[in-house]
Amino acid sequence: MEETLTTLFKREEVFDTTLYIPETFEYRNSQIAEIIRAIKPGLTNNKPQNKIILGKQSSGKTTAIRKVFQTINENTQKIKTVYVNCRINDIEKEIYKRIAISLYGNKINYKMQKEELYSRIIDYCVKNNVTLVICLDDIDNIHNIHIINKMMYELLRSGESFFVKISIIAIISRPELISLLDRRVKNFFLSNEIKFPDYTKEEIYNILKKRCEKGLIHGTISDEIIYSLASYCYRESDLRSAIETLRSAVVLAEIEGSLAIEEWHIRDCLCL
Repeated sequence: MEETLTTLFKREEVFDTTLYIPETFEYRNSQIAEIIRAIKPGLTNNKPQNKIILGKQSSGKTTAIRKVFQTINENTQKIKTVYVNCRINDIEKEIYKRIAISLYGNKINYKMQKEELYSRIIDYCVKNNVTLVICLDDIDNIHNIHIINKMMYELLRSGESFFVKISIIAIISRPELISLLDRRVKNFFLSNEIKFPDYTKEEIYNILKKRCEKGLIHGTISDEIIYSLASYCYRESDLRSAIETLRSAVVLAEIEGSLAIEEWHIRDCLCL
């Protein structure tokens, strides 16, 4: 007898917090508008503003910048956007390498030194006459403040040295890092902070519910269980973990042969 494979997922990628970008992104309209205003001068061959995006973990900062970058990439070739996750690329050479790979693809030799990578980045901007907008996400994960100051100053100063337009959007979770930035670096940012407040419990519930509607077969999970998870997530200030917990709970339910997610599936995944 042939075994039948069933799934409770409709679109499992909806629960991928690394790659999935929601079609609609609620509760952050004003912040997204600020990011767009900062980058917009690049469309007229002017230098975009540098911005610091400030907010706790799981407050929508990364999704907002990726949503804006997606829109830019789909609508213009005048601006080249580069996203760098500093939790993964947490040393100077790796960050320059990630930027260069985003520009050149597999033409970059992984053995290149930092100075050569920097030179290739500048060459790309000059030869292609593009404005480069770099997002350094979780930059406070780089524990050496000297490296942060040196790297940001070098990139931002390149506009004056090589007549290229490079701007930085730095995503920061710990506000105390700002006071540690070198005065020369601060001068490039001035007061250009975009603040992301914590999500409310109702906002978290609505976000989780919409993910379930898009990603799960109808009837797989009840509103009560979603709200219970939202309440836990609100107390722990960790929306990302809640979305990943939903995915794990579905997998666990499938292994158990259940047709719906039960409260204990969520609790097991949260180790409660």
